[in-house]
Amino acid sequence: LPNNTHKLELQHCREEDSGLYTARANNGGESATCSAQLIVQKMSAEKKKELAEANAPVFSIRLKDTEILENTFLRFMVKVKGDPSPQVKFSKDGKIIQEGDARVEINREREEAGFYELIIAEVSKKDAGHYTCTATNKFGEASCEAVVTVCG
Repeated sequence: LPNNTHKLELQHCREEDSGLYTARANNGGESATCSAQLIVQKMSAEKKKELAEANAPVFSIRLKDTEILENTFLRFMVKVKGDPSPQVKFSKDGKIIQEGDARVEINREREEAGFYELIIAEVSKKDAGHYTCTATNKFGEASCEAVVTVCG
């Protein structure tokens, strides 16, 4: 860590991890210590529910119904948050759009900020349909949907 600092991070704590933790720094002649008491308790069902609600995926920018001309450019953008960051998938008419599809691009360049895009560079009639974006993490799932109508 910067500035010669250190940290101890315990993940997936259990009750048996409770105890006194001590950090000791020694530079040869002098030493310093810092201690902290950790108490791990089982989480109540109510607290678990609160945690899940606070960390489950939530869309702040959703898909919107779109009417678009054939042979034009379509960009759907969503913004979703959750902790941990959710897995995001797009589907059309109930079928997941695979990464690397020749006609449809899923842009994840700004996923650390929660932004995802579905891009069709040249829309055709077969792109009309029902699109869904689903975000999932260990606390839950959220989805948004839109209908794309292609005009000739």
